[in-house]
Amino acid sequence: MNDQLLGKLARSLTGDSADIIPFLPYLLQDLWELGSSPPEMLSLIKNYIPLNEVARVLDLGCGKGAVSIRLAQELGCCCQGIDLLPDFVQYAREKAAEHDVDGLCEFTAGDITEAV
Repeated sequence: MNDQLLGKLARSLTGDSADIIPFLPYLLQDLWELGSSPPEMLSLIKNYIPLNEVARVLDLGCGKGAVSIRLAQELGCCCQGIDLLPDFVQYAREKAAEHDVDGLCEFTAGDITEAV
């Protein structure tokens, strides 16, 4: 991960220091649902977004993939998740396979500001 990406991540998490970044996968190892609540996201989408059979979801800052995986399970839609931390992306891929939605979910390590 280059210094510019580390700086972006550090500012989003801590304000300025990137010293904690290498420890995040360890510190957050027991948390799958990082950030948004999968049940709440599912409810919001069901109630406010009309979906059809070709619907696709872009999950920016997907963390370990909990939201994408839940949406794929419940709605059958394709989800693409992007996160800066490769360890989180690998975990998301493993969880998608575990939940039998790896054909609907694609996870990529990268900078979300470059992806959109």
